[in-house]
Amino acid sequence: MTENSADILQQLRGIHLPPEPPEPALWPVLVAVIIIIATALVFLLNRKQQHHWHQQALQELKRIELLQEDRQLVEVAKLLKRVAITHHTTRDTTKLTGRRWLDYLDQFFNTNYFSKGEGRLFGDELYSKPSADEIPPEQVIGKVRQLIKYRVWFGVRV
Repeated sequence: MTENSADILQQLRGIHLPPEPPEPALWPVLVAVIIIIATALVFLLNRKQQHHWHQQALQELKRIELLQEDRQLVEVAKLLKRVAITHHTTRDTTKLTGRRWLDYLDQFFNTNYFSKGEGRLFGDELYSKPSADEIPPEQVIGKVRQLIKYRVWFGVRV
């Protein structure tokens, strides 16, 4: 039996190791890095533009606060229209009025302040006679300032 075992062992072939794998190509990694850098640049440029309109709008609100009270709300309404037109060039926001305009502002700022809150005064009420229970312009300006700041940091949906 031992002879048969030795014969069997003699008949076995030698073990050949597979060739070493080639070095991985670096071009897919390079392409991925370029795509990541390009995406980051686009994001940063977009963020810079958003920051720019944000700063302009806040400066405009400061200027509006210095006006007479009877002009403040009208100027805030004009500012809101300019901000909306700046962000949606494909949508004809200049023609929106009344309830549709308030609904658009709610969608734009991700709120219900304009359709259900004090912001309703930017609809048809803006040009009507002031009532006894009119909201102070400082309060409205403060809320619009808050919405603009929120839009820049959390509600970016352009």
